[in-house]
Amino acid sequence: MNLDNGIMAEDYIKEALKIKDNEESRFVLAEAYSKKEDFEKAKIEYQKLINTNPKNINYTIALTNIYIQEKNFFKARRILKDFVKQSPEDKNNPKLKPYGILKLGI
Repeated sequence: MNLDNGIMAEDYIKEALKIKDNEESRFVLAEAYSKKEDFEKAKIEYQKLINTNPKNINYTIALTNIYIQEKNFFKARRILKDFVKQSPEDKNNPKLKPYGILKLGI
């Protein structure tokens, strides 16, 4: 599926989610929203993904990146801290290293 045609991809994914809601389709939809900078819709979809699978670091990082783009560092920090609290085994995950500047206490 080509995400360059954002509107068409978005419509296609929404229809697919009506048939069967699944993480993969929802993640692609969230990515499509992010790509077209519709951050409010992207945040909603990423939060749904985190609620479904709170230990998936990719969902957390994607949502964190949106808050960083919006310069909402407090919220970005909160999301990452919640993730580490939920998944302490990921505390030293290399994917979290770039976020050290947020002073996560990890």
